[in-house]
Amino acid sequence: MREGQAVADAKAPGALGVAGVALLLALFLVVGGIGLDRYLRNCKAAVIYEGTRDIHTLMQADWALGLKKEKPARKTLPPWKPAESRGAVAL
Repeated sequence: MREGQAVADAKAPGALGVAGVALLLALFLVVGGIGLDRYLRNCKAAVIYEGTRDIHTLMQADWALGLKKEKPARKTLPPWKPAESRGAVAL
């Protein structure tokens, strides 16, 4: 299918199928200097960002409402001792 034919088919309502729409989009993006893969990746980025933002909002709400508690440590560390009590010279 040539460029002119795809544009001519686009004028008829309902004449384009999925392949025709994909071809028109690809031609539009090639003429505009943007690759189809980059265009589709940029479109998906907004969806991924929104989903991640929603998940983080729900996680923060769980902590704020007290539904989630911090687990006890698996291993405790020895108490911290200041440098003076260890016999070190402070500068």
